[in-house]
Amino acid sequence: VIVEAEHCGVPFVDSVYIDVRSNPIEIDLDVDTISLCRRSTGNYFLTLLNNPQPSTGCTLKWYDPSGNEMTVNSTTQINTNVIGFQTYWVSQVNDDSGCESPKTSFVVEIRALPTAPNVIYPAPVCWGASVTFRIADTKLNYTYHLHLSSTGASVKDVPGNGDTITFKYDPIATLTNYWFSLTDEIGCTSTRAQRTVEMADYGVISDVELRNGTICSGEQGTITVSSLTLSNPVYRWY
Repeated sequence: VIVEAEHCGVPFVDSVYIDVRSNPIEIDLDVDTISLCRRSTGNYFLTLLNNPQPSTGCTLKWYDPSGNEMTVNSTTQINTNVIGFQTYWVSQVNDDSGCESPKTSFVVEIRALPTAPNVIYPAPVCWGASVTFRIADTKLNYTYHLHLSSTGASVKDVPGNGDTITFKYDPIATLTNYWFSLTDEIGCTSTRAQRTVEMADYGVISDVELRNGTICSGEQGTITVSSLTLSNPVYRWY
């Protein structure tokens, strides 16, 4: 820049040099949306964004959803307490000039946990027989789980097919309580729904009492049968 001035009637010319530097380039993120489960942990910004690196001589600068500068390092986790979508930004600043690049945005989705599946379970089952459960209106990309306790790992996992799926557990042995959960396409797992199967005892021949069991040849008669131990039994005649 050329500067012309006059001092005491004497003109003089001087020059001033201005160093104009370009802004750093915008950060290119591998991920533009991060989907997480509500109240999940271990969600580190840098890990989920595949550790973006600034250009040589630059430092990353982060902004929260309110537009305020925030500190992000290897231990900074995303807050997953609030359900919904939030936008964050990152830029890079030249360490010498302080010039800042345009901001790159990324969206964080915090998703509510899915509800437990609606399980249809059978009428009373005989001890030692297998039991079949059904789940209707399943979703594609969801996985449905059968558990034998309220906290234990699943013993069967069945993918959703957009229709009805079945769980058959064999043998049932002496178990009467079963739990079911589901995992959605981003890995959020529901609470567990408990189902209790009513177990039915086998009838034994010693329980059956026959009355009026003697019929004369050529005559009609009535045989009355009842169980001494079972309620509302179903009889089979051969």
